Amino acid sequence: MGANAKRARFTAKGRSEALARHMAGLRLDGEAERRLAATAGVSLRVWRRAACAHPVAADAHMAICAVLFLDPVWLKASTAPRPAGPVCWATLGAGVRVTREMRGHGVREAAKAAGVSAATISRCENGRVLSFDGLARLAAYVGPHPRQYTVAIPDRPAAVRDDGRGSSTGNTHCNSLKLQEAGDA
Repeated sequence: MGANAKRARFTAKGRSEALARHMAGLRLDGEAERRLAATAGVSLRVWRRAACAHPVAADAHMAICAVLFLDPVWLKASTAPRPAGPVCWATLGAGVRVTREMRGHGVREAAKAAGVSAATISRCENGRVLSFDGLARLAAYVGPHPRQYTVAIPDRPAAVRDDGRGSSTGNTHCNSLKLQEAGDA
């Protein structure tokens, strides 16, 4: 059995339980938990959910594993580089679509080969957020390690960051006007 097939067989429940066992073995006090959670960039609540074997978002799972120097798929000690940042779901989706088309698979055939539902394939190809289990299975289908689908987040422009009026509103047109105002000042 190849590495990709083994990776796809590691279940979400098994992965959550393995991470919780590793975290329990660390025997951290409250302050150490807070520091590690902050280093990972996750809330203490998410850190503790992972420590209790509850599933967490893919980005949080990968960040926690990076802080603990664990491979996020196998949960074994790893010296591999940390993820660059959060998962770029559009890149994974494009990779799944290209791989599926190159192999001549339809959505259902690809889903069966990857060990996920057809709905998961559809969500992935449309750039939607998936669970870590879905990410791991689809990364195994495409080939690269899930870490390869992470991207660094660039800094915001100085005009937006430094100007008191420069916070984002969520409206692209309004944000453009705020940037323009900041340039006029």
